[in-house]
Amino acid sequence: NTPVSIINNISSPYLQLAINKNGKAIIVWQHYESTNHNVYAKQYSSGSWQSTQAIESSSDNALYPDVAINVAGDAIVVWIQDDGTRKNLYAKTYTEGVEWSEPLLLEYNDATIDSKPTIVLADTGNAMAIWKQTGDVYENVYAARYTVITGWLNPQIIDQGDGDINSDKIIAKIHDNGNVYALWVQDDSSQDSVHMNIFK
Repeated sequence: NTPVSIINNISSPYLQLAINKNGKAIIVWQHYESTNHNVYAKQYSSGSWQSTQAIESSSDNALYPDVAINVAGDAIVVWIQDDGTRKNLYAKTYTEGVEWSEPLLLEYNDATIDSKPTIVLADTGNAMAIWKQTGDVYENVYAARYTVITGWLNPQIIDQGDGDINSDKIIAKIHDNGNVYALWVQDDSSQDSVHMNIFK
């Protein structure tokens, strides 16, 4: 096929793509506008790309969006928002046929986010956001669960050990059964090691 232009005048090379089993896709990206970055999304459905949608448009810098979509066409976007004091994690959900929710702050820690966030979404609608955040001594890997019944749950530390996390983006995959596999590199004092946690 011949390549086509789908986003014009993009100011940042950071973008992410998610596609479901039915061929529906969503692209998210950050775009610089005069004084700060904002996050935008564009959906592919029924054989064509839809109009660009603003995920957030605050005066704070919005960076490193990630997106996941399930078989129903529902989606979740997460991103880092810098309020000038620290970097916080936000999420926005999309329900097929209903449109996007309002942005929601996922963590209330005064420590700054130190990585690009990752989001995974099951066909059941359950999801997990994973990121790295500074701690009192070392960095930690955090995860926040989302369920269709309860919404977002409080974040929890999912790493173990006394060592910084040396991954700038936590790798995560979700199985059809809903199990989430999270993978990162951690400093074990004398060497870097690959760590994994599995959520069932």
